[in-house]
Amino acid sequence: MSILQTSKKYLELFLSKYIPTNHQREVSRYFNDGGDEKFRYNFDINMNSIVFDLGGYKGQWASDIYSKYNCKVLIFEPVLSYHKFIETRFMNNPNIISYNYGLGSVDCSMDIGINDDGTSIYIKNNNIETIKLVAVTDFFKQHGINKVDLMKINIEGGEYDLLNKIIESGLIKNISIIHVQFHHFIPNAEIELEKLHEKLSLTHKPLFKYRFVWETWVIN
Repeated sequence: MSILQTSKKYLELFLSKYIPTNHQREVSRYFNDGGDEKFRYNFDINMNSIVFDLGGYKGQWASDIYSKYNCKVLIFEPVLSYHKFIETRFMNNPNIISYNYGLGSVDCSMDIGINDDGTSIYIKNNNIETIKLVAVTDFFKQHGINKVDLMKINIEGGEYDLLNKIIESGLIKNISIIHVQFHHFIPNAEIELEKLHEKLSLTHKPLFKYRFVWETWVIN
């Protein structure tokens, strides 16, 4: 390695360590403004509301939402071990239902990299599991769901494909509040996010937006 290459390497290391990126600044802004306590649990819903939790992991968000609003929560968790944990956790609560699949644009199976709360189809590691996705339009139809009061989406990159399908199918008009975390590690994430913002703004308005952290959109 040349002196120039070495200098460049250490400069990049210095910048990554000491100079905050746009995402780091946005994360700081989110927490300075109140963070999870302010933004992740305060919604205009009640005990009659239907809540979808897409990317349930171990069910903590669902538990907190149910404890606060006493509402019905449907959890979608495609990873088997996490789904079993959720089922056991809420086995005596008929208002919290867990499905061992995710919602997507079409019915399909795919490999997912298991990495705790960062589990994603975009992660490649030695801990791979094949999961099932069910078409979101089919789920709504088969279960006779006409309205979702709150849909939380944290599916590690799958949100772009899912939301595009929800919008294109017209289901977007049946969802009152969308609470979503967009991820920046997918190809062309910045461009795809801007496209989705434009589409979402046709039916919803942003309650808050912290880029690639958390956003909440409320129906017009």
